[in-house]
Amino acid sequence: MKRGFPFRHIKQVSLYTYNVFMLPLTRYHYMCYRKRKRVIYNKAGTEEGCYSYDTLEIVNVFKNPVVALNKDTTLCIGDHKVLDGGSGYQNYLWNNGSTRRTITISHLGRYQVKVTDRNGCNSSDSTTITILFPPPALFLPVDTAVCSYGSLLIRPTFPYSSYLWSTGEMTKSITIKNS
Repeated sequence: MKRGFPFRHIKQVSLYTYNVFMLPLTRYHYMCYRKRKRVIYNKAGTEEGCYSYDTLEIVNVFKNPVVALNKDTTLCIGDHKVLDGGSGYQNYLWNNGSTRRTITISHLGRYQVKVTDRNGCNSSDSTTITILFPPPALFLPVDTAVCSYGSLLIRPTFPYSSYLWSTGEMTKSITIKNS
């Protein structure tokens, strides 16, 4: 006949959703548990045939944080992009070792952040820059001369989606006049 050492003790813990919950076995030969109404009942036994019972009550279930990095996979050569892990987290860990909320990137590659909130719950997200576009080049006509009483219409040699001239104008072309 096997002797049992029953005891009843409710421990209160917090679980994090989507995290794996494991009960330590240490020197136990077997352990079984079942979940009923946020209370876990378990029976543990040793190799010598002794066993006991215990319960664990789950008092808080926290939702995992949601982190969402910019998924734009493009970048212009010579430009940079700021990736933001989001606000309100206790810790940030980027795959480059940075622990700041944001990182600035300028190269092809995969970038990942893991965030941890005040409850110890964590989440991660990643984005990959796969395309580096060259900036516009050779878009103005060749240098030219203009008479002091004349004007010159300047327009790019190719159409672009936006313009910003040194005069502050944002039109497709500008006219230069000697004042």
